[in-house]
Amino acid sequence: ADAAGVEVLKDEQSPVPGRLTITGDPLHEVFALQRLATPAANDCIDFLNDHKDMLTRLSAPRGTCVANSEPEVQLTDASRQLLHDVVCKSSGSTAARIAANDADVEALKTFPSQANVLRRREWLQVFQAIPPRGVAARLARRFDVSLRSTAEYAQYSQLSDFREEIDRMQEVYTPGRKHDRPQRGIPREEGPAPRVKGTATVFNQAVRQHYGKLRGKNKLEGLWKWAQIAAAIHEAQIPLHSGTVAVERLWSQFDSLLPAQGRRVSQDWFQFLSHLIYIRYNYLHFHSRSLPSWTDNDSLLAQRLDGTIALASALSEEGTGLLQELPSEAEDSAHLEEPEDMLEPVEGSVFWDASLEEEAFGFPVPNAVYMRVLDTMWSTALADGSKWAETQRYRKANLNMMKFAQSGMRLVFGCKAGVSGVAVFDGQVQRGCTSVDESGVLDFVRPHLHGALRTYLQDGASFDFVQIRAVHDLRAANLRWQQLWDIDGCSKPGNLQGFKNIGGNQLARSLVALLQRHGVHRMPYD
Repeated sequence: ADAAGVEVLKDEQSPVPGRLTITGDPLHEVFALQRLATPAANDCIDFLNDHKDMLTRLSAPRGTCVANSEPEVQLTDASRQLLHDVVCKSSGSTAARIAANDADVEALKTFPSQANVLRRREWLQVFQAIPPRGVAARLARRFDVSLRSTAEYAQYSQLSDFREEIDRMQEVYTPGRKHDRPQRGIPREEGPAPRVKGTATVFNQAVRQHYGKLRGKNKLEGLWKWAQIAAAIHEAQIPLHSGTVAVERLWSQFDSLLPAQGRRVSQDWFQFLSHLIYIRYNYLHFHSRSLPSWTDNDSLLAQRLDGTIALASALSEEGTGLLQELPSEAEDSAHLEEPEDMLEPVEGSVFWDASLEEEAFGFPVPNAVYMRVLDTMWSTALADGSKWAETQRYRKANLNMMKFAQSGMRLVFGCKAGVSGVAVFDGQVQRGCTSVDESGVLDFVRPHLHGALRTYLQDGASFDFVQIRAVHDLRAANLRWQQLWDIDGCSKPGNLQGFKNIGGNQLARSLVALLQRHGVHRMPYD
């Protein structure tokens, strides 16, 4: 990985400067493999999870060795067959067999908690290979048991153990273990099969070459150096965060404040710049218009700003320049001010009613919950929870979804490159309507999207995804005509997004209770 350094002089008179080196993260290996492994392979998900487990153990603390004298539990033929099914089949297909809870199931439950579970000969009898630690960890989670210290999530004791784990990964996943994989993408028809047959093995030519490079001398040496540094940090009990995107962005700001011609700096000045970069990074990140105002009244950020001002005072002799600018910036900083009661409307956007009513809950609800800007960045608002309860429905691309539209609903249409537009209906629109001028839809769509919407009305197949979204105003008295739809193929359903992000678990329970009082009893993802 690339490495860069800054010389930090521990003492002005010291002739030997210390050197701080920031290197790459082992997660880069995970990201590189994700680009090579085909998602069509049956074992792709488990393979990537086990690969990540193998590499992140380089950053884990060292394990503990505990003597064990318990006798090993031998597996019967039926237990070994169940072990094969649990590893190779989906959880749904083996749920009934595990629920039987007979003697064979009980024997398999104790198997992951045995000492030296990764050395047991049952693995060779069933799979003709010893699996990596991730397989045993999934088996333990399936039966709600804990792994012993010999298989815990801990750092490798020596480099040969890391090499052995790499060999195990390739031996287990080269033949292929899973028989099928989950259905991917947005379902285009009613009742699609939840699982389909995919590629037999995840070890294509690109993955094999990647594992060949992973066994290289230089790669192993670099990763093992990372593990040694991580072990020393754990033993010294130094709290430390390591990340890829955050570290790279932070280091890019170091490059802007510490050019190559000026990296011989004192320790005090380096600490001051570190504080300044911390504030700069957080302010720019959390005050983006596409993100919520997480830094409003942030005491930690305010404390760091006070510390930066104190450092500037200590470094300044005359109290001019930067020293005078920092306090004025602190007084005018938005993150130290009270948030505004009402957001200003953005030109070309539509807001829901932002009036506050406390009858439904008995306490004020944040404005961000009421208001939702209808813009091309709708996915950001879904992720941060700035909305009410929302349902969505998918249909085939060639079906006109206007027949499902009701007053207040949204139509979202787009292609693989991104969302093309969002329309809000002021009334029901009949299926097959090719003229939107009289329906009022264009009043809620930006002018440059009118042509795209007309194209959709004439030919629904021109877009890759189409959704109907209904926002439920919980202050309304009658919600019985509405229902919550399941979203097939979506890992984070839109009908509950934001419930636990807008005020904690207490508010989430209040929202769920209010939905149930109004007749919406189906909460499949709660």
